Amino acid sequence: MKKEYPLFILGLIICFVMGLLLGGVFLQDRSKASWERAYAASDIIGSVVKSPEGEEFGKIDDIVIDTNDRVDFAVISYGEKKIAVPFTGLQYDREGKHLVLDTTKEKLDSAQAFDKSMLENRESVEAIYKHFGEAPYWSEAGSENFPTGEYGGEYASP
Repeated sequence: MKKEYPLFILGLIICFVMGLLLGGVFLQDRSKASWERAYAASDIIGSVVKSPEGEEFGKIDDIVIDTNDRVDFAVISYGEKKIAVPFTGLQYDREGKHLVLDTTKEKLDSAQAFDKSMLENRESVEAIYKHFGEAPYWSEAGSENFPTGEYGGEYASP
């Protein structure tokens, strides 16, 4: 039994070291897929928003954070009006250093002008998502964008 004990300890040490090495590889791969850094609201506000084809839509005027600490909307200054767009619909173009919104001018033209009072009414908030073809994160379809398992179901609280 005395000879088995050191082999057992050696096996545990090898497993521990392998776990550290493999764990580092998995964590490294995950970090490559994530953001290079976090962004402050001041980094986002004032950013130019363009179509995927490069047509400028406007600039980020404000962001809307809900009671669950999630960024719901970016408010874009678009011509003479401000429009709320789902924040999940924006992508950052690192090369061009601007945000990309995959929508059309017609969709922006037909969007309701943003007013802060819209945030008091859940139906108004859901209508913004629907207008841009997205689902709120608290809905069953929207929970796929936020796979934490924390939300879901049509009547879950936002």
